[in-house]
Amino acid sequence: KEAEAIADWVASRYYRSANKEGKGKEDDHDKDIAVLYRTRNQGKHIEKSLRMRGIYCQNLQAIGLSDRAEVKDVLSYLRLVANVEDRAALERIYNVPRRSLGL
Repeated sequence: KEAEAIADWVASRYYRSANKEGKGKEDDHDKDIAVLYRTRNQGKHIEKSLRMRGIYCQNLQAIGLSDRAEVKDVLSYLRLVANVEDRAALERIYNVPRRSLGL
């Protein structure tokens, strides 16, 4: 699996770094490594694989792509192009980027 391959790579870097700094495998609170992944499902598998290798990890979930303001703005522009009567789309993008227009 891809998650196991990623976990193997991260683990090798983690232990290589720990050995350079005089840390052992038992130092399970090293916060020097971050793993970015494309989907939440990948994160779950990578986290499980790292824990099986004895590496403490914490999943810090960022905002989802579809929840980002920029993505919502682009989708609103597209909705408005498809339907010029879409009031919700117009209200979302009316002043994006900021133009100091009053509604």
